[in-house]
Amino acid sequence: MGLPIVFAGTDYPDRTVPLIDGRVKPEGIDLRWLVDYPGDMFRRMLQFEEFDASEMSIAFFTAVVSRGDRRFVGIPALLIGHFRHGYIFVRSDGGIEKPSDLAGKRVGLPEYGMTAGIWIRALLQHEYGVKPQDVHWHQGGWESPGFASRFPLDIPAEFRITTIPEDKTLVGQLLDGQLDALIGPGVPTPFKRGDKRIKRLLPNFRELERDYYRRTGLFPKDHMVVIRRELYEQNRWMATNLYRAFNQAKDIGWNEFVAHASHVSPLPWVTSELDEINEVFGGNPYQYGFQRNLPVLEAITQYCYEQGIAKRKVDPAELFAPETLGNETH
Repeated sequence: MGLPIVFAGTDYPDRTVPLIDGRVKPEGIDLRWLVDYPGDMFRRMLQFEEFDASEMSIAFFTAVVSRGDRRFVGIPALLIGHFRHGYIFVRSDGGIEKPSDLAGKRVGLPEYGMTAGIWIRALLQHEYGVKPQDVHWHQGGWESPGFASRFPLDIPAEFRITTIPEDKTLVGQLLDGQLDALIGPGVPTPFKRGDKRIKRLLPNFRELERDYYRRTGLFPKDHMVVIRRELYEQNRWMATNLYRAFNQAKDIGWNEFVAHASHVSPLPWVTSELDEINEVFGGNPYQYGFQRNLPVLEAITQYCYEQGIAKRKVDPAELFAPETLGNETH
């Protein structure tokens, strides 16, 4: 038996399932995986330290580190990310036709501190000249009422943030005209169903995202892995072993996906999609490692500071176990 570790994380088929089903076993670790999902998982870890290790929002982890909170230490397995140009939605009749039109408007998102929102606000600021201070932000339940903060952040008053009523939803308020736009990690259900009251602000998002990556080299990442520092300090070897296991699981999952995608995927253009991914990224876009992801980490830690999430600009190296900083296994 190895060191028992309770880990809370998402079951990504191409990244973590080989760890969950036991095909990959971290050396010296008896890993018990609890399948959980962002939001509640982050809250449970940040506020109550319920797990030995977990998937974690990069932004919230940066925020707590900037406040001198050293309860956790990370490993550079950046589990998920998305380009975000396609996640800005507006009312079709609202007169918002370009990003600069969002200045002075009411924009909803599930929580001001969430990493997806930070990437989108950074796009608005650095690509289109709309600063976070130019917008009135409304946070709350996306399509179900209720709001529970992952971790309370004392955001400076220059950033206007309102929590919507507990019995309201952001999507509902957009449809009712109480909000002008939505940003976040998902696509509103009415839009998926063809509701003409909602549209994407940037309908040519794929073209814009590819150009963004070509110019900046940034593929935005949202989540990483953290370990309770007390456990890590007692077992310093575990950070490297856990990191290696995450890499092995990612490689197995990606290779299986590529090998079988054209046979089992319901996506009609999956082969051409993989050809495009290979052309743009040179293979799997999810590459772990500190040095390999340093430009993304420098960007997100800078944006956290600019947007009032972090108290100071955090050096990305502060987020990770020193043993993992030079380990660039793929």
